[in-house]
Amino acid sequence: MKALALIAWLFVLSFPVFGQIEISFNHVTTKHGLSEGSVHTILQDRRGFLWFGTQDGLNRYDGYTFAIYRQGSPRQALSDNFIYTLCEDTANGIWIGTFNQGLCRFDRIRESFTIYKHDSTDATSLGDNTIRALYRDRKGILWIGTFRGGLDQMTADGKFKHYRHNPLDPTSLSSDNVWALYEDSRGNFWVGTDGGGLNLLDPLTGKFTVFKNEPGNIRSLSHNTVRAIYEDRAGVLWVATSGGGLNRFDYVTRTFTTFKNHPNDSQSLSHDFVRALYEDKRGNFWVGTLNGGLNLMDRVTGKFIRFLPDVTDPGSIIHKSVISIVEDRSGTVWFGTWGGGVSYISPTGHRFINYRYDPSNSYSLSQDRIYALHEDQSRTIWVGTFGGGLNRYLPDQKKFLHFQKPQHGLSHDDIWSIAEDQNGDLWVGTNEGGLNRWDRKRGTFEVFRNDPHDANSLSNDNVFTVYVDPLNTVWIGTSGGGLNRFDRNARTFRRFTHDPALGYTVSSNQIRALHQDKEGLLWVGTFGGGISVWDRKKEIFTRHLSSNHDSSSLSSDLVLRIFESRDGLIWIGTAGGGLNRYDKQTGHWKTYTDKHGLANNVINGILEDQTGRLWISTNKGLSRLDTKTETFRNFDEGDGLISAEFGVGAALRAHDGRMYFGSNRGLVTFHPDSIKENRYVPPVIIAGFKKFNKPFVLERSVSETDTIIISYKDNFIAFEFAALNYTHSEKNLYRYKLEGFDRDWIDAGSRREATYTNLDGGTYVFKVKASNNDNVWNEEGRAITLIVEPPFWETAWFQFLVGAFLCAVLVYRFRQIQNQKRELERQVQARTYELEKAMDSLKRAQVQILQSEKIGSLAHMVAGIAHEINNPLTFVYSNIQLLRARVQRLFLFMGFLDKRSHTESWTDDEKKQYEKFKHTLDYDYLEKDLDDMFRSSVEGSTRIIKIVNSLRAFSSLDQEEIQETNLLESLNMVVDLFMRQHKDIVIERKTTEIPFITVHLTLMHQAFINILDNSVKAIRDAEKQNLLASGDGRITLSAEWQTDTNKIRLCFIDNGVGIDSSVRKKIFDPFFTTRPIGAGAGLGLSEVFTTVQKHGGDVTVESEPGIGTTLCIDLPVKTLFHENYQHGS
Repeated sequence: MKALALIAWLFVLSFPVFGQIEISFNHVTTKHGLSEGSVHTILQDRRGFLWFGTQDGLNRYDGYTFAIYRQGSPRQALSDNFIYTLCEDTANGIWIGTFNQGLCRFDRIRESFTIYKHDSTDATSLGDNTIRALYRDRKGILWIGTFRGGLDQMTADGKFKHYRHNPLDPTSLSSDNVWALYEDSRGNFWVGTDGGGLNLLDPLTGKFTVFKNEPGNIRSLSHNTVRAIYEDRAGVLWVATSGGGLNRFDYVTRTFTTFKNHPNDSQSLSHDFVRALYEDKRGNFWVGTLNGGLNLMDRVTGKFIRFLPDVTDPGSIIHKSVISIVEDRSGTVWFGTWGGGVSYISPTGHRFINYRYDPSNSYSLSQDRIYALHEDQSRTIWVGTFGGGLNRYLPDQKKFLHFQKPQHGLSHDDIWSIAEDQNGDLWVGTNEGGLNRWDRKRGTFEVFRNDPHDANSLSNDNVFTVYVDPLNTVWIGTSGGGLNRFDRNARTFRRFTHDPALGYTVSSNQIRALHQDKEGLLWVGTFGGGISVWDRKKEIFTRHLSSNHDSSSLSSDLVLRIFESRDGLIWIGTAGGGLNRYDKQTGHWKTYTDKHGLANNVINGILEDQTGRLWISTNKGLSRLDTKTETFRNFDEGDGLISAEFGVGAALRAHDGRMYFGSNRGLVTFHPDSIKENRYVPPVIIAGFKKFNKPFVLERSVSETDTIIISYKDNFIAFEFAALNYTHSEKNLYRYKLEGFDRDWIDAGSRREATYTNLDGGTYVFKVKASNNDNVWNEEGRAITLIVEPPFWETAWFQFLVGAFLCAVLVYRFRQIQNQKRELERQVQARTYELEKAMDSLKRAQVQILQSEKIGSLAHMVAGIAHEINNPLTFVYSNIQLLRARVQRLFLFMGFLDKRSHTESWTDDEKKQYEKFKHTLDYDYLEKDLDDMFRSSVEGSTRIIKIVNSLRAFSSLDQEEIQETNLLESLNMVVDLFMRQHKDIVIERKTTEIPFITVHLTLMHQAFINILDNSVKAIRDAEKQNLLASGDGRITLSAEWQTDTNKIRLCFIDNGVGIDSSVRKKIFDPFFTTRPIGAGAGLGLSEVFTTVQKHGGDVTVESEPGIGTTLCIDLPVKTLFHENYQHGS
């Protein structure tokens, strides 16, 4: 492993000390999803995707995942998995040269392949199926370099024009085995061959000029196998050979300068088999070799820096054979290797230099855990390690010299703190080893330790911090022994310890930080006691403590760091309470925590750069605070830090502005000015679309699609998206919004999926924005239209038809109501006449009953009268009710028309016709008097019906009304009638489905009326007796089929006055009543009992005075009514 693991990409155009540059590589391998490790070709398309051609398929990479195209799938019919070369055209196509199966064109929109192969019977077909090179010239013409088939030019009609070797023609192509193609800035088209050297094509004549190796001529091409051709930005043509190293072509002399490997020269080319050439945007010229790793060439000196794989260094290049090189639009350079996958370096991806302990290097750090840093007057950097003693760093030599306990007299190898006085002496605080003074002249340590018997000795051997104030006074903070001040003359210590009884003493004996501000006040940070400020004149301490009840107080009493910025502000780092800033004018503290963007709330170090920004080391990374905007930018391992967990107090800003931070895994250093932001605005793509958590295959690639159409039944969908920024893509951020559904943008963080459920039919637009790893946003983003096809009943055509239908129904209904009104008026007159006749007949029957001597003859006579009156009377009653309801609805409609007639939507002619129509109807009379007429008619009919039905209980009716029916329909009809008459009584229905039953419908109908009538009367009696408030009356109806007995049970429950137990026994007797004479005939419940018995059923009654009554009817599903009726039961 390299001693100096410099994780920084120092892209410069010249190197002051050439050969000392170190680069850390990131890698993409099969572990990340790459289909195979041999990457022969790399392409970034116009969308921003990266494409890798491997020996096992074509890979499309978005920075997160791979889409792999192989042989086999009908839609992804790649002809061969072994891919040599890639080229993009301007029509959304990618051309693929394969090892043995010809040429393919991939349509990115349709995600389909078109295959071109050699056909021995077609002279215009592809020259050979092994494609080694593809090149699209500035005219858009595609050139194909084949192996054994020479050079092909694709014509506009998809045919191929061939350039082949002719042994008899020296101006023909020198070899049919073509490895490389290139068009330079002069318009020259170059062809590199296997064994035939370098060819220059004259496109007008079709003839070639050949450059070959000439033995003995060092200015000729170094080897006849040319694997790569490249022109740099200076216009120099470079030719890579397989065995002859690298050649530079001189256009004027038409000669070559060769750069080869020299075993004894570490700055020569690493290997003579050169496979790839590339110059990046910063002018770095990269040379990839076979088995010699990667080379960075200084084209001025002709020297090379080598990058080889190192199993002990994860930041080294991943393989020794580099066969393809490409730079993407963000400036990241990608290196394809033969078997190891891809290595890449980003211009902003690695910003930090890291030093670690290397047991094989005696000049590396002595230990990785670092808790102290100091730059002395001679600009030497001192590093205090935990377990490795003291290290002296020589920046120019990149070496660490070690000072440890056994060899140099250091009292302990666990170093907590380092400080230097004005005499040049170095003071070192140790863990349990006391205080050490390094005498620079003598090169020895003087040790001060605690003596339990000497009150003037150091108070504690655990020295956590040492501080030298402007007066050259040495202050020592201990862990448990309070604060010490060293007396140089007496060589003794004065102790400042905590006294709970005295509020002006130091607040805790656990001292962690010391600093004297510009006003001469000594700030003492304690672990558990907040801050104590020492006033030198008064010799007292003033305390700053945290308070849960005061948000302007210190956030935590666990103080780790104290720092004063150039503007005089005091900054405090705490263990768990974040960062605090003190305002001396107000005496208030302001807190910054992870909620404000700080990386972590444990603050281990604070530094200030030249621009006034604070750099804060924490337990979870490094934070940079812009004190003007009060915003944070955080850095972690992904940005190149060797560790995100830093050591307490290990922070140093050197004289040149460079910063050093100690961590638990080594030393980190950087210059703040070198921390450049990634300004690349990443393209944003829709990477996928899913329905019910499964990918949904569209006709076009989803990344190339503008509209997606789904059904309303697809009620669980998800969009996947990505920002094509490959520098720490895990730090890319996203916002999305579905217009038509989301009101605001949704911050998704690094999450790359948006899920939606149960979208209504309609058109939506899904939009997504993204940022790169440095929070640079693509505000335009990507948008895609989503159309959700609604159900047919929500479509416009269906709603139009429904509206038209409703209008037609309204017109028809209006006319129908007018006709019904006239008919009902005629029926009212006719039925009123019949009713009067019926009443006369009833009166005559009543006279006969009174004159009858026997109840039997009365029953026979009344039954006959009731039978004759019942049918027309029931019809009259029902029609009066129906007529009344419809006339009321007619009045409502007329009222609506009356309001409309006063609006501007009616013409004057329509208003006149309407007023004439009202006059013809005598509308004012109808509206005023008709309702009173209906009410009187209904009341009279009701009284007659009650009398008739009571009389009918004495006899049986004929069987004309015996039928199979659903009792619920009959019951509901009666209930509806009662609900209209008694609106202040709540009638609740609790019914289930019951089977049809054969009954005498009229009798059952009358029975229901009688039961409900009794319930209503009971409720009214309860209201009169103040047992029930008006409006609290309730009747509950239940119906259920008892399958075990095959009976239907109907129950009527009221909360009326109830029935006394003595009366309950008589309620089914004929003519029994508790009401005054004339208020009731006493036949209601008797008729119910008789009707139920005729149907083979039972009647049960439960009642409690003052509470209410429950009456239940049990009827067998197969009733005995027919038999009982015939036998007069």
